[in-house]
Amino acid sequence: PEGLKAMLGPVLADAGLSLANPLATSIDRFREAVRLEPNEYWHSFMLANALSAAGDHRAAGLVLEHCVALRPAYPRGLEARGLNLVLQGLSERRQELVALGTADYDRALQLAPHDPWTHWSRAHLMRLLGKPADELSEYALALAADPDALWRALPAVDVAGGLSSVAEIESAREAAAARVVANPGDAVAWTVQAAAALALGEEGAARSSSERALALRDAPPLARIVHGIVLLRAGDAAAALPELEAGEPLAIAARALALEKAGRVAEGRALLEALAANARTDAQRAWARARLATK
Repeated sequence: PEGLKAMLGPVLADAGLSLANPLATSIDRFREAVRLEPNEYWHSFMLANALSAAGDHRAAGLVLEHCVALRPAYPRGLEARGLNLVLQGLSERRQELVALGTADYDRALQLAPHDPWTHWSRAHLMRLLGKPADELSEYALALAADPDALWRALPAVDVAGGLSSVAEIESAREAAAARVVANPGDAVAWTVQAAAALALGEEGAARSSSERALALRDAPPLARIVHGIVLLRAGDAAAALPELEAGEPLAIAARALALEKAGRVAEGRALLEALAANARTDAQRAWARARLATK
């Protein structure tokens, strides 16, 4: 906002920071950080992102090589290098660079298959590559795994560790909305639209979209899970339970709460204890532990 800019401008100027050209200023500061601590991967990661945002993909690529060399098993570094290669390849019409960039995303998927940000990132990649069906499949995986998305629709205490934001969820909803207009028979698109609506607190839209998905032959399991959570939130635990039979952590968490609400407290607690011990991610296990602690 202009008022805040006017207030902070002089303060930042005294520190050598300019709001008039923030990207160039950030690049200068990240370069200095790399000079001071050349073996810290995070400085290179941030410098590369700034260079890529400025359109200097070649320079960003060189910095990302250094970042990946310092921490080769860091999925976000691989994704950043992959995105930079894809953007450069699309800009220069060099398909070999696009292929190399996609391979970096595939390596990140191998390293962190259950990390929601892996799938948010892959959804963005698929959008760049013009693959809407694959984009929506990745959005479905991200929404189901991310504790800042559908897990927040469950009546439990908040647990830190989510990676999404409203921007990612709205991107998923927009992609799904465009897809259902172009292909009303796409069950995954209806499911992503339902899941995004639920994550944004729009339960009526979530219910209608999940029902549209379930009316189609190839509805993914997430459609039934979203429908079950909507029923649970409406207070109909008996109707929700049959919808929550899937083995996904999200379905198990919701089923545990539905069992509690239906008076089957011991069964619900057993599911929460199993989830706390065996869920795929730290955030999911923490959610189950926090829910158990409220009992």
